[in-house]
Amino acid sequence: MGWFTKKTDPISDRARALNEEIAALDERLKSCDESEKGALEKEVARLRSDEVVLLRPGLPEGVPGAYAV
Repeated sequence: MGWFTKKTDPISDRARALNEEIAALDERLKSCDESEKGALEKEVARLRSDEVVLLRPGLPEGVPGAYAV
């Protein structure tokens, strides 16, 4: 009947995808040479900062909202 199907959470899905991408880049980072290392480290740092912002409680930046008291 489908009454009790759980909808997927887009934020959790994005966080999971970011974790997978970070893990893949970490593996590449271990086996790369020095010329690629700087670019990969910057990419990993960017993805980790995106993940922190995504998992922060509350509304994301730039989204209008009001809190009721």
